[in-house]
Amino acid sequence: MAGTRDEVHLLLVGHSTGHVDVVKKNGAKDVILFTTEGCLEIARSLSKELCDSGINVKDTCLLEPFSEDSVAVMTETISNMCDEISQAGHVPVIGLTGGTNLMVAAMCLVATRKKLKCHYVCRSNDAMLHVDLAGAFESIGGLV
Repeated sequence: MAGTRDEVHLLLVGHSTGHVDVVKKNGAKDVILFTTEGCLEIARSLSKELCDSGINVKDTCLLEPFSEDSVAVMTETISNMCDEISQAGHVPVIGLTGGTNLMVAAMCLVATRKKLKCHYVCRSNDAMLHVDLAGAFESIGGLV
């Protein structure tokens, strides 16, 4: 999945950031980083590295993955960001690697609901795999 100028990749940043290098090598030009308070310095450092390499970091958003309503709040935050990207004439692309499990769950919910392109980075071979969450959801009958 090569990046195009109209795509904006929404990427999760936790303690590990190697997946972002793979996304970058696959042509991402514009990214938005999602991270936690505890990983904010890692995200800031990564943002500088990305900018220095010619990647446009459009924003860094904080998520709180460890509260009773965290999945709902994160899903709303990510969904709103996707709406902003779409309204600006760009295509949101969801990254499913990095962050916490609950952050990934929120990304999956948004991607499925909005039928967005997704990718997962397999670190064993540095492959960026296309993931069709909406298609998988439809194949099991969608909402019952």
